[in-house]
Amino acid sequence: MNDEIIILRKKSINIKTSIVMLFATLLIIFVVLEHFLNFLPSLTFPPLIAILGILLIPICLFCFISYLRDISNSAPVLIINSSGIDEYVSGNSVGLIKWEDIECINLIPTSQAYLNPQENENYFICIVLKQPEMYIKNQKLLAKLLKQKNTKQWGHIRFSTLHFKDDFERVTRNIERYHPINRQFKPL
Repeated sequence: MNDEIIILRKKSINIKTSIVMLFATLLIIFVVLEHFLNFLPSLTFPPLIAILGILLIPICLFCFISYLRDISNSAPVLIINSSGIDEYVSGNSVGLIKWEDIECINLIPTSQAYLNPQENENYFICIVLKQPEMYIKNQKLLAKLLKQKNTKQWGHIRFSTLHFKDDFERVTRNIERYHPINRQFKPL
């Protein structure tokens, strides 16, 4: 068995989301232009919708550009080896988390997994750290996480398996080689 597993990024999620954000942006631009130019007299939008549209256009464009940029990102999402878990799921990833610094790892299924556990492989991997201050540099975020009552369940570091290109079972088998996993799955 290989000592290292490299999980690549599933690009289809970013492609779908960028297309949705593009259409949302175009729809909002249409509503704002229709309100101000009134090129279709049968359509009228209240001023509040136009103002909200003006505020939403930059947000939607930012989301569209960031998802579009992520399509070309070929960096791995997760690397699991004898040193630890190296995660790069989000922009504020902590990098390598050493096995000896991990108190426990929880797998929490998404709400869809409760309805159909055989088909859904989307989980949250929640890592509870022994000393979170070693990894979390943002002091406000660290203080917030330490105050939470459910940190033992949701962990200090959590990420979704939604962007994993690989089989989820292969990922969990490799994590379990180095550290026990607490599976929090309670069928309805």
